[in-house]
Amino acid sequence: MSRDCKLCNSPIREEIETRWLAGESYRELEARCVELGEEISDSGIRRHMIEHAFCGDPAESVDFLRWWFEGAAGYVEIRPIPNRKDDREMAFKAVKARRSFATTDFEALRDYFGRGYQSTDMARCGWYFGVCLRDKPVQRTEDGRWSGGSAEDVVACLGAWADIDDHDDEDAERMDQAERALAFLSERGVVPSAVVKSGGGRGRHVYFKFTCSVDGTTGKRIAAKLAKLLGSDPNVADAARVMRIPGSMHTKSGRIVKVSIESWHKEAHYNPEAFEAAIDEIAHALGIDVSRTEPFLTPRENVECMGDWKPVPAEFVEEQLPTICARFKAYVQDPNIVSEPVWHKMASLLKAMNPDSSLFHKWSEGYDAGPGKRYNWGEAERKFRSSRPLAVRCSTFQELDPMSVCAACRHFQRGSSPATFVRRAYAAQLGLPGLYGAPDQPEGPKMDGLPTQTTEEALYANEGTRIAAGAEDIDPREVIVNEPIAWTEDLSDALEEQIDWSERPFTNETARQWAKARKKRFVYTDEEKGKEHLLLRPMATAIKEDFNLQYFFQTCYYYDGSIYTTPTDDGADEAVIRDFILEALETLKPTWATWSRAEEIKRMLINNVQRDKNHSVESIRVHEVWNTEPLVPFVNGLLDMSDPFDHDWRVYDFSPRHRINWKLTIPFFENWYRTPKSWTLAMKDAEVDVLDFFRTTFPDDETRRSILEFLGYCLCRWDQSEECYAILYGPGQNGKSTLLGMLAKAFGIYAVTESVQSLERNRFASASLTRAAIDIVPDMAGTGIEDTSFLKGWIGNDVVRAERKFKASFEFKPQTKLIYGANELPPTKDPTHGYFRRILLYPMMERFKRQGPGWVERLRTPEALSYMCYLGLLHYRQMRREGRNITESKEMLREKDYYWRANDVVKAAIDEGIIEFGKEFSVPRDLLQKAMEIYAKETGRKYPGAAKLLERLRNYAPHKIEYSRPRRNGKRIHMWTGVTLGEAGRSLFVSREIVDLDRRTLEYITLPVTDAYAKERNLDNVEMLESGTLPKDDSQ
Repeated sequence: MSRDCKLCNSPIREEIETRWLAGESYRELEARCVELGEEISDSGIRRHMIEHAFCGDPAESVDFLRWWFEGAAGYVEIRPIPNRKDDREMAFKAVKARRSFATTDFEALRDYFGRGYQSTDMARCGWYFGVCLRDKPVQRTEDGRWSGGSAEDVVACLGAWADIDDHDDEDAERMDQAERALAFLSERGVVPSAVVKSGGGRGRHVYFKFTCSVDGTTGKRIAAKLAKLLGSDPNVADAARVMRIPGSMHTKSGRIVKVSIESWHKEAHYNPEAFEAAIDEIAHALGIDVSRTEPFLTPRENVECMGDWKPVPAEFVEEQLPTICARFKAYVQDPNIVSEPVWHKMASLLKAMNPDSSLFHKWSEGYDAGPGKRYNWGEAERKFRSSRPLAVRCSTFQELDPMSVCAACRHFQRGSSPATFVRRAYAAQLGLPGLYGAPDQPEGPKMDGLPTQTTEEALYANEGTRIAAGAEDIDPREVIVNEPIAWTEDLSDALEEQIDWSERPFTNETARQWAKARKKRFVYTDEEKGKEHLLLRPMATAIKEDFNLQYFFQTCYYYDGSIYTTPTDDGADEAVIRDFILEALETLKPTWATWSRAEEIKRMLINNVQRDKNHSVESIRVHEVWNTEPLVPFVNGLLDMSDPFDHDWRVYDFSPRHRINWKLTIPFFENWYRTPKSWTLAMKDAEVDVLDFFRTTFPDDETRRSILEFLGYCLCRWDQSEECYAILYGPGQNGKSTLLGMLAKAFGIYAVTESVQSLERNRFASASLTRAAIDIVPDMAGTGIEDTSFLKGWIGNDVVRAERKFKASFEFKPQTKLIYGANELPPTKDPTHGYFRRILLYPMMERFKRQGPGWVERLRTPEALSYMCYLGLLHYRQMRREGRNITESKEMLREKDYYWRANDVVKAAIDEGIIEFGKEFSVPRDLLQKAMEIYAKETGRKYPGAAKLLERLRNYAPHKIEYSRPRRNGKRIHMWTGVTLGEAGRSLFVSREIVDLDRRTLEYITLPVTDAYAKERNLDNVEMLESGTLPKDDSQ
């Protein structure tokens, strides 16, 4: 409020502003001020209106829109709407001001608001924005249609919204319901991300922003449930809905009120599924049924209103409609099969062709389904009069009443309406082109080179989206109208359709060839108008079927000419598909190749692939379908490993029939198994370098054979039978990193680096292993392995759970081999046999001098890596021929035993003779525990406790260890049978402090553990304890 403005501080301000909104001139307002006793000039009134009353806040508007659409790409629709529908002048201006802005261009939107908010020409309009993001800007096509503003154009829904009104007493009740529901939501930690005060009363707009965008259908469902819960207007839940923009001015009530943000929690983002679940829970608690929401005029029902069309004679409709449409033939023959919803749609359809109700009565009078369900003329007449003249589509009838005859109908396949082909048939009978009865389109002024409409119907039908009266035989959701066919005549020399596109790589070059050869499948030619129409959904279906796309692990895979693959980065698979579509569209017509159009086709394609069971596999079943054939994919083909007794090494050509989604980066030379005379010089050098490396790093023959068997096992991804993983252990400078680097080079992008600790602690780590053939960690962390259950499950062919950020988790069976390098072996809290039996521990203790320059590079040449793989597969075949598992040399077993003992004090005590096993042995429990405590203390280890001690003894013992309580000297003694103290255990000593009261000195005495126990228990037969014999029960 300005101190210099008289009207700002005047009590007549509200009346003057109301009169100004009603259209009174500044001169008339000046005269009115004089009548009311205020001397305010017309220029002062004008200045007040422009600068103080009707100014808006563009910065607030842009800040809100930037926050709401943050992280999404698309177009934001801005739509001024007149306060009154009969205000033709303002409606005309509003049409001219309708715009779309990209989410990357909010500064242009700020300038637009700055001009629009201060324009007095827009005083009788409200400013609205499309709540959901559009995939293209709003514009007018050459035949007068609006595109870019309907629900079909929605590319992303960023959250849920609701409009809570308080216009009358009924709204007051709804306001109470809304406040109660919001309170329940708040108690569950769900507060509105933003609350916008939309007018001068209690009415509010509430927004709940999602953590990730959802599609229009999902967003509409959630918004509809929210509207039902809050008792607000259910029609606001439409995906094409526009809402008042915060920062704009509300003038509909006759007062100028700023649309302001009442509360704003910018960080309050909610998971869509969790938010919907919260609505369902609260609705159930309040007794509100949100499972069935109020019906909306959906985009699928976005049909032509034919009220202004010339009527088709009723006799022609009666004759032709049942003849052309098998559905209506059935309805006419048996009215009893017509349900109430179908009857309502039938009324709309017949009214769209002829406003006379006589045919509707004639086709309805045969209805007789029993008492209370018979034809009634008055009811039928009311139904017909209340119906809108809509060209209801065939698909709508099919949804309400599915019929098999519709699937084969060409009109149904085109997404047409029975009213369309009846009007076309009547036009053909009269010798007229197109559809009969289309109203003339008046010429209006043009904005941005596009024709505008001046009728109220064009402004308000379907929230401002209009389908032109000359409805095509194509579903407008899937049509892009373009120039005449002559523009693309140069594409007539198309490729033959006999090409098997599934064998072609999914590349941009293939996209260009495919678009030329297959365009007839998704480009429709309108011979009457000489235009081509791009059919989005058929194009998506054609890509899926021609290129055999596959979907699993939440990713779309395509054939690259050798294997099925997908980019390593999450979401990059969609970018490849979008680029393919853009290249195809560019080939057909450059103006078709827009990002939003390609994005829409891509979304249809991926959804189609995901739902098709022939093109998708559940994550839990991927191991049953993919990489199951005994084939090793090299760069030059597939090596057959099906017969271990086959001494030939055959490489077959790639084919999409093989379900393989990984590949080595090197070729396989079939000459390896032939005589060296057939080798090249590079192959001979590779043999020398590789053999020298393995002999140097693994001097033990058995250990070297074992590592080569394991390398061959890593190459055979279909084989998961060994249930083991490898650790290369050594102090350093002994070839670990060199060997692991060779493997990483050979496996390329199908080798990942995820440590055991990462797999254990990071819930997203396992997702990176779904596409990997091998997990290579050159330097294993020395930190302890707290929980080995995941690792044991991973290499034990168990089902494990993986999760990607912002996506649902899934279960699968791994097909990844693990090999780690370690300078120090990590401690573990799992000393069980179930864990240590799965470890292949390769000691690499031989340090060797650095070789000459280029030595590492020589080991990574294609020939060297190919020979390493050949050696591995050669040893793998021999292992399988002999029917055994991977070799564990004595050296490996000894090192693993050291590692095991370092992590289990009980095993160490057994190996050092502290504990001995024998069926005839027995030992007092307390004696054995005492001995273990002394041993653990002497070796600096932690004593496991009595329960763990018995459990581990039973795991290690070759026979059963039993527990008993015999009586000795009138007391019960806890005894363990099957185990006793060994010689080393009996040599343990107990030190005690004894106070000599007479001498007042502190003395230390040392006794064997058996003597100390006997003295403590008053046992006189120490030999019995040392021999491990069970004391006789006193009762015997």
